[in-house]
Parts: sequence; structure tokens; C-alpha cells
Amino acid sequence: MNEIWEAKRKKLENAVRTSALDLFEHIGSAQAFALRLDPPGEKLFVIAGDVQGILKIMPNKPLNPTRL
Repeated sequence: MNEIWEAKRKKLENAVRTSALDLFEHIGSAQAFALRLDPPGEKLFVIAGDVQGILKIMPNKPLNPTRL
């Protein structure tokens, strides 16, 4: 069962990564968006962009750019 879940997780992770990179390519700057999930009320927040662009849009700069 773990092998099936791991394959599904990798496929979904790649789809989100590809979509975020495609979005970033067209917008040219860091952006954030939320995807509504099932069950209702659950959300996945996605931030796409380079480190400096992401840091500009994040309040309180919670990321350490040296660790990314």
C-alpha cells in the first residue's frame, strides 16, 4: 500500500510543481494562491517565484533564504 501511495504522492507533487512553475513563467514575479481541497475547508497554499520575490510578498519574512 505504501508503494501505491508513494507513487500517487509523487505524481500529485509533480503536477503541483509543474503548474506553479508554469504560472511563475507567465507572471514574472512571485505570487501566492490557495487551492481548495476536499474535505471542504482544507486549503493548500502555493507560493511560486524566486527567493527574493517570495520574501517580498511574505509578512514578517518567516523564511531563511540561506536554507532554501
